[in-house]
Amino acid sequence: MKKIIIVILLLITAIVITPFFIGSNVESQFRAQIAKINSNPTYELTITDYKKGWFRSGAELEMSLKMPQMESFPKFKATQDMQHGPILWQVDGLGLGLMDSEIEFEIPQDLQDELKKVDGLEEKVLFITSRTAFDLATTTHIHLNEFTVKTDENEINTKPAQGQFSYNMQGHIEGQLNWKGLSITQSGTKALSLGEITIETKQQLVNGEMFSPTAIFDGFFTFALSNLNFSGDTPAEAIEMQELQLKVTSDIKTELANIGIVANVKTLHAISQTFEDLTYDISLENLDVVSLQKINQLVSDSQGGDPMAMAANVQSLLPQLIEKGPLLKINKIGVQTHAGEIDSNLTLGINQDIYDANNPMTMMLAVDADAKGFAPEAFFTGLGLGANIEQMVQQNFLVRDQEKLSFVFSFKSGQALLNGAPMPLGGM
Repeated sequence: MKKIIIVILLLITAIVITPFFIGSNVESQFRAQIAKINSNPTYELTITDYKKGWFRSGAELEMSLKMPQMESFPKFKATQDMQHGPILWQVDGLGLGLMDSEIEFEIPQDLQDELKKVDGLEEKVLFITSRTAFDLATTTHIHLNEFTVKTDENEINTKPAQGQFSYNMQGHIEGQLNWKGLSITQSGTKALSLGEITIETKQQLVNGEMFSPTAIFDGFFTFALSNLNFSGDTPAEAIEMQELQLKVTSDIKTELANIGIVANVKTLHAISQTFEDLTYDISLENLDVVSLQKINQLVSDSQGGDPMAMAANVQSLLPQLIEKGPLLKINKIGVQTHAGEIDSNLTLGINQDIYDANNPMTMMLAVDADAKGFAPEAFFTGLGLGANIEQMVQQNFLVRDQEKLSFVFSFKSGQALLNGAPMPLGGM
């Protein structure tokens, strides 16, 4: 019996004492994380206050944007309340880990003064909580409550949102966010309606440091919008869109990156026209990873600087980038209209047999490009562009075949061909 009592007392002592020592680890990890985030030169997080307790710690943070064009933008302030492990219960139920934390954002004072004039806005609508395991893997939950802001003539209704994102020290990021949308009503008329939005991502760091401009990830990011309706001042200005989907993929193979961007819209009504199955499909292939990292770093470091100097620095990286044979492919830009399908594509590359890194003038001769497209002539005449189309046909910019317009373009060895005929560079 005495042994059991001793064991229980030891366990109680460990549970009471351990949080104090874990609190020291929490602080060191917290400060190290802030330092990593600040490796990105576009913003800065400052710990304005840190209070370490036995079972809990608290921090006050301030984030400022370091880009010159954003100097007048107010600083974001937040407080972070942290519960020390090993036993956690503040976030996501009872569990074990390094810490649980909750972040609250402080609205800038000038904005607070404006919001005090608005009825219907709750003080706290956004909550961000996270749990960090002993191996520093972190899962974050985002909660946005529904709220409505009313003024004399306008009403903004924001629907709820839920999200969960996780990352670990090996650079794996995964998560999803669902937001039910919002609506804006002006003088009793719905001016804007934004439907359900879903975001999902799964990425793995393969090169560079987390949070830095040199970070290169393998994986995907998707964005989906169920519908958008904008009334406009006149019927011609109204926009209605159904089922927008965007997917960005990154495939890293050894030292080369392949990036793909595909966007689809099921239905779009704009400029008094209805379009269906809009597709934008573009890919960048054989991109040198090291060159990409250097370009990203240059762009980040040059915020507000001399654009000519940045362009010169980027140009110096072109030989290394071109050496790997990069390709730009517009696989499809297409849409279905009431008159028929519009479709076009492009492939742009560099001929390695012609390009000489020591002679920049060879770049023009080394460019290889092929493009083609077609569209129904009735679509353009319906927009009142019949005279323009006739002129472009006469000048061989377009080829008319019965009721369809098309073009075929190529550029090789410094010579441009449009629809089979030589095209002076000055005419491009």
